[in-house]
Amino acid sequence: MTKFQNHYRIESARHPHHDYSQTASYFITICTRFRLHWFGEINNGTMQLSELGEVITRNWRNIPEKFPCITLDNYVVMPDHFHAILHVNNPNTEIMATFPNQQKGGITGKHNAMLYPTSLGKIIRSFKAECSKEIRSALNPEFEWLSRYHDRIIRNQLHLKKCRNYILKNPSSW
Repeated sequence: MTKFQNHYRIESARHPHHDYSQTASYFITICTRFRLHWFGEINNGTMQLSELGEVITRNWRNIPEKFPCITLDNYVVMPDHFHAILHVNNPNTEIMATFPNQQKGGITGKHNAMLYPTSLGKIIRSFKAECSKEIRSALNPEFEWLSRYHDRIIRNQLHLKKCRNYILKNPSSW
């Protein structure tokens, strides 16, 4: 670990020389805080989703609506974590966000458009935030994700095949 302003800090888990907004495929894992079993249980090698697990599934499937450059692949919701493969397909796709104009006397009715490139971090942050908001307001206010997530850049078709198989077999090997 290195220090910043004389305090130790945790290094980024992201690959230091990779642009996460460019076309690529990723295998991701997102865990619950303290690895608590919020999303359901495994019975006879099959995942039985709880209401919270259903929220995770629905929000994951909705990602391409918010981020048209994303294609979803295999995924599995486990009792305390989530594995998925996603593909960022168009590095030129940008998200349009509008913000009120700030003027000296307050806010006007006009809006400025600002463009932000889509990146893996923004997608995961959005997904976790949507899930957390829905779960905490409607189902359980104590729900928490682990603050970080793990990603692997999928380098070729063989690696993609191995990731898909891992996801498919995960519940039966639990």
